[in-house]
Amino acid sequence: AEGSEIVVKSSNTVQTAAFTNTRETTAINGKKIWVGGSGDSIDLFVRRNNETGPLNTQAISVALAEGGSFEITQVNGKNLAKYDENGHAYTYTLVEAPVPGYTTTYSKNTLTITNTRTSGLTLAKTGDIDGVTFDASISVKGGSKITTGKIGQNESLTVPTAESGKTYVFSETQKTGWYLKSATATRNGEPIDDIVCDGTSVEVTTQAGDNIVVTFENQPQTGSFTVNKTDVDGKPVADAEFTIYDGTGKKVADATTNDDGVATFSG
Repeated sequence: AEGSEIVVKSSNTVQTAAFTNTRETTAINGKKIWVGGSGDSIDLFVRRNNETGPLNTQAISVALAEGGSFEITQVNGKNLAKYDENGHAYTYTLVEAPVPGYTTTYSKNTLTITNTRTSGLTLAKTGDIDGVTFDASISVKGGSKITTGKIGQNESLTVPTAESGKTYVFSETQKTGWYLKSATATRNGEPIDDIVCDGTSVEVTTQAGDNIVVTFENQPQTGSFTVNKTDVDGKPVADAEFTIYDGTGKKVADATTNDDGVATFSG
């Protein structure tokens, strides 16, 4: 240890030699991968073996070199020891401080850190639906729903930070008397032309940093029927007026027969 001495004796004198031992140090060499964006530094916590908590209580800001590589040689102003007092090698691992707008994954040894920009998801509603609301949801395909709610005209569901690289299902439950007239989607403001709608849902696969907007347009279901008016001899009667009322007694529509005695109601 530091300060240890060895005594050398000769026939005439006694000489003393002092030895200084310095603990061998090491460095953590890592790599940062950005997907969908980049930065020039990252904030890290360093863990050693299975010790509780990181060595540093405040994150270390580490500058990134070309290619995203970085090196850590000190924590809390002290060099990183390579071995403990018994000569056993330390194992160091890294934990990144959260990066807003990104998800974080680690290599097996945690020394390669990948940040992928999250995606924004929106399910919007249009159409002349006059106060009617529809049950809607956004789900991970094959997984659980990540948001649900009732949306009406010009309303929407949003997921601001969805994990990129996954397929999401945008769905709504149709109501009696209504149908899904159209479903459109955009990726970062540009139309997605190859979406498939099964009448109640649309699937979209996200890429890093996407902003996906799916828009459902609903319209009321309509139909038509005709009324034939004839006289006692079976001849058509023109200009006969008919009125339809709903179950509450409210007038819904009027129609007048043509020269063939036919009145048509539609809508």
